[in-house]
Amino acid sequence: SINGHEKVVEQLLAKGKANVNATDVNERTALHWASMRGHDKVVRHLLTQDDVNVNATDMFQKTALHYASKNGHNKVLKQLLAKDGINVKFKNDLKRTALDVASQKVARQFKEALGLPAEVE
Repeated sequence: SINGHEKVVEQLLAKGKANVNATDVNERTALHWASMRGHDKVVRHLLTQDDVNVNATDMFQKTALHYASKNGHNKVLKQLLAKDGINVKFKNDLKRTALDVASQKVARQFKEALGLPAEVE
């Protein structure tokens, strides 16, 4: 899922050959990586799995929703937000929700557009 190989993900899931909640050394799942990279078609396939944990957290207490928010992947955000059980109020290790993370990104872009230093409040 990290590289967006939709067909491979689809085939593995269809054959029952993939643990959709398996984690890497940073405790990230396939859903984390696909959401982080904006692979909306892969996210769609992963979300069809009954046992997918949409609120799984990595070692930084970030969910797939945090990563999609941080990186501005709107298609992924819409898919995640439509999934039953998604916790939009979950806070990461910095005590920020996905909305807080998205707000920071927008504020940073706004400051850049105005030519202001990032530190300006």
